[in-house]
Amino acid sequence: MPVPRRLSPEERYLQKKRAELATLEAQLAERELEVHTLRGGLISFEAQYDAMVSAKYEALDELRIRIMELSPPPVEPAPPAENPAKTEAKSNPPNRSSRRRDKGKGSPKPPPAPAPPMPPDFNPAESLKKLYREVAKTMHPDLADDDQNRAHRHQYMIRANEAYEAGNEAKLLEVFEDWQHSAETVRGHDAAAELVRVIRKIDRCERRLVEIAAEIEQLQTSGMFGMKIMAEEAAQFQRDLLAEMTQRLDEDIAAARELVARLEASNPPPPAPPPVAPSAPPLFDPPLS
Repeated sequence: MPVPRRLSPEERYLQKKRAELATLEAQLAERELEVHTLRGGLISFEAQYDAMVSAKYEALDELRIRIMELSPPPVEPAPPAENPAKTEAKSNPPNRSSRRRDKGKGSPKPPPAPAPPMPPDFNPAESLKKLYREVAKTMHPDLADDDQNRAHRHQYMIRANEAYEAGNEAKLLEVFEDWQHSAETVRGHDAAAELVRVIRKIDRCERRLVEIAAEIEQLQTSGMFGMKIMAEEAAQFQRDLLAEMTQRLDEDIAAARELVARLEASNPPPPAPPPVAPSAPPLFDPPLS
């Protein structure tokens, strides 16, 4: 019976890190499911809200604008009492010559409106060009030795091109560092190379978990999430919150339409001008014989 080979310290540590990676990958899968379920639920609820409520709010806003147009203008307040200094100035107007000079000047013309700014030309800095050259020489897909590595490089080059075209040197550097720290860039098949790959995968999982936590917090602090929670709480008491909002809006729209009709009746449109009679054709004068 062959004696089992004793694992080296690197191999034992690799087993430990693989177990840690498996735990993180399972946790990451659950968190990915959580964030996408939350986002999908919000998208579905927002679509229902737009279909049932948003269009009615827009119709009510248009009616309110029409009511403001038809309503009589507000009564202007009485002018304030003039102080004695102004009264004395009115009783002693400037002489005619000064008024003539002032009249000749006229009111100052308003300054011309500034022309809209032209979009800036793409003129990347030399440091950005230098970094992009280094990125392209390192991760270009043509340098891949198999299809899997080529697809991996292609995804990174898409991100690098977007950062370069936006002139964002910090983003391009971030993409380059992500590439350098990725597990796919490690070569070799021994325990040491596999250990580095596993450690980098653990790091990627941990960073993605932090990103998911931030995404969930952003979704849960949005106004639409609060409305969704209110709708779910109302459903526990056999109430349809969106239907109730729709009913109230229908009542407000009906009242606004009635007010518009009354205002239009009290403000009839001006009569159309009478048609202009066509001018008589000129009399024909026979030519002299």
